[in-house]
Amino acid sequence: MKFTIKYESQDTFARCGELKLNGYSIETPVFWLGKNISTPPDLHNFEFTDAMLVSAYDIITADEIDMDDYNKIHNYFNFNNPILMDSGGYQFQKKDEINISTDRILEIYENLKPDMGVVLDHPLDPSKSLETNRKRWKVSFNNIKGMIFGDLKTPIMPVVHGYTPEAIKKACEELKSIIEDPPLVGLGSLVPLMQNKYTKKVRDNNDGDSPRNLVIDCVRTVRKEFPNSFYHVFGVGGASTMHMLFALGVDSIDSKAWRLKAGFGAIQLPGVSDRFISPPNEKRASLNKKEEKQLSNCSCPICENKSLKERKKELDNSSSTTFQNRAIHNAFVFKEEEEIIKNKIREDNDKKFVMDRLYRSPYKKLLKYGLEQN
Repeated sequence: MKFTIKYESQDTFARCGELKLNGYSIETPVFWLGKNISTPPDLHNFEFTDAMLVSAYDIITADEIDMDDYNKIHNYFNFNNPILMDSGGYQFQKKDEINISTDRILEIYENLKPDMGVVLDHPLDPSKSLETNRKRWKVSFNNIKGMIFGDLKTPIMPVVHGYTPEAIKKACEELKSIIEDPPLVGLGSLVPLMQNKYTKKVRDNNDGDSPRNLVIDCVRTVRKEFPNSFYHVFGVGGASTMHMLFALGVDSIDSKAWRLKAGFGAIQLPGVSDRFISPPNEKRASLNKKEEKQLSNCSCPICENKSLKERKKELDNSSSTTFQNRAIHNAFVFKEEEEIIKNKIREDNDKKFVMDRLYRSPYKKLLKYGLEQN
């Protein structure tokens, strides 16, 4: 495994690179489409799906799947592109203990041979006490020490956690104490903060800082501590957050938002938040004329070669049968946006592009704040 930085933006912290991994060459920044093991839709048949994330936890809990029939996770999906396998630690963010062992996760990695695995961590929870979250990080750190040193051929990504820049810096220092310059590093526990959950508790524990400002501080701290590492931020990928995080120097993100938003009936468009074809009430935004033009220009497998009327019918949230169409459309939009931002970084035109994409988003203000953090 080798990660090389190829281009660096002059106006943001964004960069393009190449991750050579298990015979693959991955251009970064990269958006891994999070995929449940056994639930539709299948994305591996589409050309735009060039990187996929799955969870070992799904394999453990999916009784109907006999993974002994497969000597590689790639064979199960019939997928010939990189697969990142998470340990499933996020499933325990609301629980006080993890009931799976590092040995079990390593066994899955050994048997199914993902291209990259993630350490079994215990994400922090902003609703918990500071002491509880310190204990959770201790569990995660001990798991890092137990998992990254071994003869497993799958590269293991360590993940740091913290809800203040000081806590993140300390976690990074502890990681450096066992591996000075890790080739891979992840940052977790941010999803509740991005959702602005437990806002009062987070502010009280952090001298009044807003949860989303803390996300920016934590993201920037890890990047500064590990400037040469391939850097992944877990679970907060979306059409807007993607651009914000890439501009802050993140190399890699993942999300199941493409599928989750489709389940709520929403479609994604470049630079636009959730839109609904048939909004049942005023709280659900329908397409305006500009957005209809965007949809008319969409070249995803669902929209291609169809009229605007036909596209709307295929994506209409009033029908449960169109869920898979919306999911595929959303996944395509995310990956298309990834490709555009890579080109903009290479052209050194990424700041203007990202600010334009975020012009109606609260993340624009957050990005401006993040770019000021040297």
